[in-house]
Amino acid sequence: MATPSERILDKIVFDADPMDDPVRPDRPIFEPIEAKAPPPPPKVTMSSSDVGMPAIVDVGAVPTRTPVGSLGPIITTSSPVGDRTPVPVWPPLPAYPSAMAKRNLEGDCVVRFNLTARGLPFDVIAECTPSGFESEARRSVSRAEFLPQIIDGQAQESRGLSYPLEFRLNEE
Repeated sequence: MATPSERILDKIVFDADPMDDPVRPDRPIFEPIEAKAPPPPPKVTMSSSDVGMPAIVDVGAVPTRTPVGSLGPIITTSSPVGDRTPVPVWPPLPAYPSAMAKRNLEGDCVVRFNLTARGLPFDVIAECTPSGFESEARRSVSRAEFLPQIIDGQAQESRGLSYPLEFRLNEE
């Protein structure tokens, strides 16, 4: 078997001076900024007259015996939200019908509708005098949004709601 031949390497010498490298631009040397210590916080001395609130006074102890007959019924529910009736969030914004405005007619409407558990109207019916306002009244209530009725913390569908609308001309 042949022995591997040895190879002796010469010393590796760099001829270039790293400061004379043309690829590296000269960068300015920043001197450190002397940091000053922040000023000490102001000394705080307060008295009860500086605060502007009445002093705490001990007015007595908790009664040792509360008569049971004076307590009313304590109602506890599993829901953190109390009951609520439907409330308009985006109320109806009807546009005045141009045909009715040309004839200088004003009107009153009662819009009857039902409300989903998400607060959206459906089955919208309008009763207006004169009847030319009915389509606009239906359209405006259909686009309105309500906070739904809440019973025992749950949103409920509501039926038989009504919303009055008035159509009046601006007399300026």
